[in-house]
Amino acid sequence: MRKKYFFFFIIVFIFVYNNSYSNIEERIVAKIGNNIITKYDIMNEVNTILALSNKQANQNELSYLQNIAFNKLKKKLIKENEINKYKITKYNKGDLNNYILKLENNMGVKNIGLEKHFEKYKANYEEFIKSVIINL
Repeated sequence: MRKKYFFFFIIVFIFVYNNSYSNIEERIVAKIGNNIITKYDIMNEVNTILALSNKQANQNELSYLQNIAFNKLKKKLIKENEINKYKITKYNKGDLNNYILKLENNMGVKNIGLEKHFEKYKANYEEFIKSVIINL
């Protein structure tokens, strides 16, 4: 019986300990339709912009980049809402592959790949691909 309580206490302790150190701030910045834009989304978009431009973060440009990122996210969500409204599910996968290859060539990251390049900038590659698909 004591072992059950001890085991339960250990599980609760681990759960509480792990949650107390999560530091990601998920503040909601805006709502577009049924979707929201969080501070995390904006920072990910800023990292994506930096990755695509092959630039390092500059404190002086941060506010400017956040405004650009916010506007890009608004446009993306509006397009996504329209795609869902009209139930569009098809896109040309060849166009997606060609776009990625062309981007890798233009940026000079063909040898490491675009996904690894995004990791270097802490940008979410899957979200980038999702936004490219929305634009297609």
